[in-house]
Amino acid sequence: MSGQLSYNYQPPLGIAGTLTDINNRSIDSFLNGEANPYAMKYGMGVVQGNNPGKDVLIPTASSEAAIFEGIAMSNLTTQQTMDGKVLVRSGETIGVLRWGRAWARIVPGLTIDREDPVYLIITGLDAGYFTNVDGDADTISIKGTFTGKVGTGDIAEINLRNQMNE
Repeated sequence: MSGQLSYNYQPPLGIAGTLTDINNRSIDSFLNGEANPYAMKYGMGVVQGNNPGKDVLIPTASSEAAIFEGIAMSNLTTQQTMDGKVLVRSGETIGVLRWGRAWARIVPGLTIDREDPVYLIITGLDAGYFTNVDGDADTISIKGTFTGKVGTGDIAEINLRNQMNE
């Protein structure tokens, strides 16, 4: 008689768009202003939408002067399609972390160190992802730092400072 001697199932370290701790934070509600329901992903950086104070969008090349709103946060009503894709419907209310610590999406393969600066990518396939490399016209600087913690997959903990009051 044999038995299972190893268990390879481990929960991931961190999930994009979730809080990392119970420290002080500010999360405001916005509408997903993206028309494509697969465009926005939890853990992405978002900018002010077409209706300031009401909706958010994924940054684009024209976002260089846009206002960074925060990190799109996962909620309890997250839906997955039959093929496992997370669906953030257009017009759906989502939480946006304005300041505090959360797991955020980073450029695949990025090496993160504690206190690295944070930049939001605004062009190309990685638009909405974070990096620690200043890409000039391809990034906007964010008030915050990487904590040095890297999760399972391409996510890292970011400590956002209040974007409005510093």
